[in-house]
Amino acid sequence: SRSRIGAWRLGARAGGIYQAMPIARFQEDATTAIVRTVGAANADITLRDHFCKAHGPKTLARAVAKEADPRRFERLAMEKCSLGDDGAKTMASHALPALRALRGLYLCANGIGPLGAKAIASGVRLCAELHTLRLDSNRLGCSGAAALFGALPGTKIETVGMMNNGIADKGAKTLAKVLARCSALRAVNLDANRITDSSCRALMLALPRSTLGELGLAYNNITERGEKMVERGRVAQAREYNKDPFRLKGNHDLGALLL
Repeated sequence: SRSRIGAWRLGARAGGIYQAMPIARFQEDATTAIVRTVGAANADITLRDHFCKAHGPKTLARAVAKEADPRRFERLAMEKCSLGDDGAKTMASHALPALRALRGLYLCANGIGPLGAKAIASGVRLCAELHTLRLDSNRLGCSGAAALFGALPGTKIETVGMMNNGIADKGAKTLAKVLARCSALRAVNLDANRITDSSCRALMLALPRSTLGELGLAYNNITERGEKMVERGRVAQAREYNKDPFRLKGNHDLGALLL
């Protein structure tokens, strides 16, 4: 039946034929993978392409709690794990409080929307040593991006990735507003969004008061006028950082401006 089909996912390939596997089995496999990964000797927790959903971060928190020294974990990557907004909320309420020594958090391609982004924004403040935050290829939108940018002041976060998230000018302008208060921020990737010339102006005006050294704006909706604004900011910032800090490929004709 239709409902029965909807409750199954493609499982392991056997004898050249993909066999159906219940979703519960996928979740069981993901749980096993989480526990095994946490129990390994390294400082990284890396899970990709596991059907974790909302229960994944809870399982992760329980596994970490059993470790003698949970502060040894410095990097968490749960990418393509179907977390969604519910998973992002449990990440903020369960996993991040258990992983306060994290230096890198990677939650790319999880279908996280604005509600999940707001939860992550509150959760990252618990990780005082966090340096890298990557949420590429989600569904953050302007409100989700604004919540995350608003959480940056006062943190040690140096690198932020939000490419391919449907972020338009409202979200990018929030970044411009907080740049001066983000004393640790060095690099932001906003490639493949919906940013226009209006945001370019706001970002370039905020740039001299910031520590930003790299800004990805490739594959947005920036015209030649916007490129000229960014070029002026690029030249000024290049003097400070001794490099061309901005990526603009895929907007207008930008061959001379590539990083």
